[in-house]
Amino acid sequence: MTAYDKTQGGSLGHPSRTNAQVPYVVDRVLDFSAITNVSGDTFKVFTIPAGSVCVGAGIEVVTAGTGTGKIALGDGTSVFVAAVAPTSTGYSGNAAGTNSVYSAAGALTITTSVANDVNAKVRIWAVLVDITRRYGPEA
Repeated sequence: MTAYDKTQGGSLGHPSRTNAQVPYVVDRVLDFSAITNVSGDTFKVFTIPAGSVCVGAGIEVVTAGTGTGKIALGDGTSVFVAAVAPTSTGYSGNAAGTNSVYSAAGALTITTSVANDVNAKVRIWAVLVDITRRYGPEA
């Protein structure tokens, strides 16, 4: 089993904006047909900044695979998408009521399972909100 870090650059920061704390989407595409993988491999996809809430996360299968391997998306505490076989295109989103508050920086990770390789191309997405400071007049 291998641990891969697929984050790009340093820590993911909140996007710049004025006078509003709005939800925003981060995403990353992983092409498993170009990555040798076996059951138990982990792929760190996003580093989530401290002071964030992840209100939703999921997997979009962009190109369906033919393998019987499965992938799951989680952060070590919450499971946003339980093991799914990416053999047809479409979306898998987080389970109802699953969200996470990050008082310290966290990460979303893909984990492979089942003996056969995963060979699909997937897009991993998350909806985050910055909760570190309040914009506008102080109460």
